Amino acid sequence: MPAQPNRRMPLSCEPCRVRKIRCPQTTSSPGGPCGTCLRRGVPADQCVFLRDIYGRRPSHPRTPGAAAVVDESREATNSELLERIRKLESLVVGNTHSGTPGTRPEGSTTSSPLVVLSIAVMSLDESSPLLRDLGKSSLASRSISTLTSRYRAAAFRCLEADHYLWRQNLRTLQALILLIYGINHSHGQSWSLLGLTRNVALSLGCHVDPEHFNLDTVEAEQRRRCWAGLTMLYLIQNTCLGSIDPAPIQSSVRLPLDVDDDELTASSTTVNLQMARNRNTPSQMSYLLYKFRLYDVCSRICSQLFSENGLPSYDAITAFDNEISAQQDEWNIKYVSDTRHSSLPTHHAVHLNILFGYSHQLFLLLHRPVLVQARTASGSNHRYPSSQLLSSRSRCLQSASALLGIHRLLHENDDFRPYQWYNRGLGSFHAFHAAVFIAYICGTTTDLDADYVASLRRELESSVTTFDAMASTGMSRICEKAAPILRHLCANSNLFSLKNLQPVQEIPQTLHPLTPPLSGNGCSEGQAYSPTMLHTTSQQLEAFLETLQPSQWLSPAAITWNDWDMIMDGYPNSAGLFST
Repeated sequence: MPAQPNRRMPLSCEPCRVRKIRCPQTTSSPGGPCGTCLRRGVPADQCVFLRDIYGRRPSHPRTPGAAAVVDESREATNSELLERIRKLESLVVGNTHSGTPGTRPEGSTTSSPLVVLSIAVMSLDESSPLLRDLGKSSLASRSISTLTSRYRAAAFRCLEADHYLWRQNLRTLQALILLIYGINHSHGQSWSLLGLTRNVALSLGCHVDPEHFNLDTVEAEQRRRCWAGLTMLYLIQNTCLGSIDPAPIQSSVRLPLDVDDDELTASSTTVNLQMARNRNTPSQMSYLLYKFRLYDVCSRICSQLFSENGLPSYDAITAFDNEISAQQDEWNIKYVSDTRHSSLPTHHAVHLNILFGYSHQLFLLLHRPVLVQARTASGSNHRYPSSQLLSSRSRCLQSASALLGIHRLLHENDDFRPYQWYNRGLGSFHAFHAAVFIAYICGTTTDLDADYVASLRRELESSVTTFDAMASTGMSRICEKAAPILRHLCANSNLFSLKNLQPVQEIPQTLHPLTPPLSGNGCSEGQAYSPTMLHTTSQQLEAFLETLQPSQWLSPAAITWNDWDMIMDGYPNSAGLFST
């Protein structure tokens, strides 16, 4: 507003007046800052004198016509301001009288977009120019790490500005859950942050079904989704850490609805949502719901494997096997049944492959005790008969082959490039588990068909090629560790495959020297062959694989790579095994 005639103008410039420091009251040069601002590095456009600003304003004579125009424009402006004030008041009143227990009016500082950015950066391709422009590094892996840490740190600063440690709301909970999800895929478990987040959810009452509160459909589903996501993270981390919290919180919260986001409105009715839920096509929530059920199965399987009561009964193993198979059938009905008329969207196709990959991982964990016990126990101590052993071995070989195929498909299909962050981490870990299992079976079984062993050998070779290609990008630490191990396992399996061609016989108690393979069939050049060393290390490898705890196959963070290095150091160099 214009200055009044009798108003005194400050003599100092605005920066000096605000900081209450001495101002020379004159500019150092025409149009430039004063001497103090010049020394302090204040930009020239910020060093202004109010007397100059108001002195430059032209004075317009107030004619009756001009006054009428000014009054009309002022009234229009006032009406717009009043309308905006009413809208703001309605928002404030709505937040103040919300029936959500524990919610508070949220500040302008929000961390959710920054958390989403920290996760989205991981989906960028290593050749993306965004990584070079934003990360300022020639290495894509370093740029992703830098950007992820930067956005994650900014998100935590926003949470601190919102005082999330003592003032919680649903936005805070959503941001924390996404943070944990991103950390799990980049650094491993975040048990301490997960415990804090669970307590935040409890303080908000998310463990109570929203139907007990006066909430609209949107907020009720938000709370159910938060609790489902948090419970899923808690289940898998608690299982990977050895069930350190054996008493989970009892909850009456129903699972979220299997509907898309745009189907949820404040005026949505239960009948309409139920009709949408009964459709045979996947929604945006289908993947989360199916993954939630798989993690629940994994938790119950691990309670059997880690039990102090000994080996699980085969009836229990069969029950879990049937439950996983039933879920696979349900996925096929939901995702594949409607693809006759239109192709499955890319994100649904990736989700379906991830679900099947995780189910095959559970099959390997579930049947592992049967196969290991058959090798380590004497004939009189076998708990599982040969028919059950053959059934479990067949199931595991099928699952291992399927896992390697999924890993290769996600790597080679260009449409799945935005999802390489999964394949570089958990997907590669599951594929490594599958490859190790195939190598172990080929090395310890004598009654497999020769053609079938050859096909398994080709699958191992193909998997090594995939692991090498992913390791060469520098984006997957798991592939960098697993690729040389798999090369050694393939070399060892090649020796054992010669034994598989012999007639079926009992496994000998002592290993006799085997004919070394020709160099053209895979033996590396330039190193003397030592049968004693090779057979000793073969026995060591078998014993090592049999004594591996099943907990090491639950998460990439649980595996001890140093143990693998110690075992593999005793093998002949097989670096040129698949060289061309």
